[in-house]
Amino acid sequence: MIREFGLRYGINKFVGRHKNGYYLYQANTMISSVEFYYIEKYITRKLNQNNDLKEFTKTLSKEDKILYLYLGINFTNEKIEYFPDSRSLFLETTFDYNEIKTIKSTNERADKILELIQNNAHHYEYKIKGITQILKDTINEFKQDNYQNIWEFSKKRIKGVGTAKLICELTPFRFYLKLTIEDKNKKIIFNQIILETLPDSLCYHHTFKSLIVTDNQIIITDRIYNDINKNTLYKILLEDIFLNKVENRETVSNRFTRFPPIPSWLIDFEKYINGEILKEEYDKRLKNFIDKNSS
Repeated sequence: MIREFGLRYGINKFVGRHKNGYYLYQANTMISSVEFYYIEKYITRKLNQNNDLKEFTKTLSKEDKILYLYLGINFTNEKIEYFPDSRSLFLETTFDYNEIKTIKSTNERADKILELIQNNAHHYEYKIKGITQILKDTINEFKQDNYQNIWEFSKKRIKGVGTAKLICELTPFRFYLKLTIEDKNKKIIFNQIILETLPDSLCYHHTFKSLIVTDNQIIITDRIYNDINKNTLYKILLEDIFLNKVENRETVSNRFTRFPPIPSWLIDFEKYINGEILKEEYDKRLKNFIDKNSS
């Protein structure tokens, strides 16, 4: 199977490190380094689930198996830094930024990147038979899903009630984790966002793991301890759900103390895309952010 499909950009200039630990880059274009991550992860998940790809992989020797597909997008004619290994297949292509710089609709911006992926898919064919059609079908499915990357992470039965589910959603600007509870008739009786981070797995992957249902409460553990007695992301009493007392929910640890908060540059980028601020104002705020936080 393909473990990861990823985009790599030749557009960023390293300018320093933020005081909270993450790296700062000066974007040469109006593309955020995380804007299309939700597309990458959607394609990755679908490639992992594709039975034809699984069967083809079984026919390959260990030395010939490709686990990682990367598409390097060159906006600036500068060489993209990439360190391949024998299990990766890397393709570099160019893209005229003028095709996207005036587009503010997130779906239309996504269309340009999806078109670029589809037009270059055949270059992977010599190593992965059938990948061209698989990527085409995946892109069509993504559009049919209304450009949304939403998936069910886990679910557990609640005796006498229904089902508890952890639902993940990736957007161009955020990752959300929701706790949803359905009754026996599939009617949603509880739906709460319990985690919001940057749309990057480095920020959310370790924050949750197990969904645990006891006789009287629901608990979500984190991936670091995975122990309800040490550290949990979220817990709520079943009684409070039925009485609609969601204010009594308990978040044991504040994830933004362990992981950086959503930085102002991404919030400003979102506002620019949504037409709330002009490009000149966005550029000014980004410069102020870099000047203030780089070291």
